[in-house]
Amino acid sequence: MQLTTFEALLKERLQATGQVEVKTYQEISAPFLYGIMVRVDGGTVAFRITMGSGTGDPPPTAEEQAAHDANVARLDPKASMPRLQATSEQVRKAEDLIRDVLAADLPDGATEVEGPVDGRQLPGVKLRFRTASEIYVVPTR
Repeated sequence: MQLTTFEALLKERLQATGQVEVKTYQEISAPFLYGIMVRVDGGTVAFRITMGSGTGDPPPTAEEQAAHDANVARLDPKASMPRLQATSEQVRKAEDLIRDVLAADLPDGATEVEGPVDGRQLPGVKLRFRTASEIYVVPTR
């Protein structure tokens, strides 16, 4: 799964819960390619979305490649991340919600999702695919 597709899917699923407000990094002109801002319980938590290495990942569709190219073109190397304030409880609530919406209906090709509730020792959520690739959704501070 390409990051452009995953980011849109994650935003849609989180907003469908009615528990949080979500904006993508593109929507706020953040200086990173992929990520979301999750407003939960009065705080905003930023999550970077990155892809681990994998074998056999399908190439992006023309639409996915065009979306990625547009995202790269919009980056401003002089831009900085907005200052955010979120408590560790707000971060954990957002992490748990991300994990829960992904676990409830795994994206195509995904085999498992792992978050803090599953005993994950590193911050954030990891999604593993049949191709051995992984997508990480990790909070930034």
